[in-house]
Amino acid sequence: MSKSLGIALFLALLLVGVAFGVARDLYSYERGQLTGDFEGEDLAWYEVFLLRNLLMNWTSKPDFVAVELDVVPSVTTTVQGWWGRPLLCWTVEDAEDAEDAEAHLRAQVAVLEDLAANPVSAHEDWARLNALADAYQALGDLYRDGGQADLAAEFWGKAESARAAAPGP
Repeated sequence: MSKSLGIALFLALLLVGVAFGVARDLYSYERGQLTGDFEGEDLAWYEVFLLRNLLMNWTSKPDFVAVELDVVPSVTTTVQGWWGRPLLCWTVEDAEDAEDAEAHLRAQVAVLEDLAANPVSAHEDWARLNALADAYQALGDLYRDGGQADLAAEFWGKAESARAAAPGP
């Protein structure tokens, strides 16, 4: 084997090793998906359709979805809740938005409580209980920001209990 072929083979193997290492490390972090109405964006209609309806999540596999509050609730956000994927709503600008966010979070909590009550596997149970804990935490934060300390403490306590009940991943 020539020296240049050996060097090329070594570099190719090194590149493959680095790629596998990077790919492995990417899956050790929480990944999110951002979506909204995409009005005024310079995108083709099919790009807006794919992004708004989260139709690429089968490949990106996000751990959570950040959703523009104006597009909640929708079929897309409901389906994400069924899959136990936490939804983060942005941006709450006034009392009416806060009421919408509360209603959405309460609906998400109801779905997640049903999912958590039906064990599947250790990993699924861990994911569902942590998603439920995140939703409880978000409700607690929303109530804190609204000056309702008693409700905030109640939901923060539920978040702690859900996290404690979650089996290891």
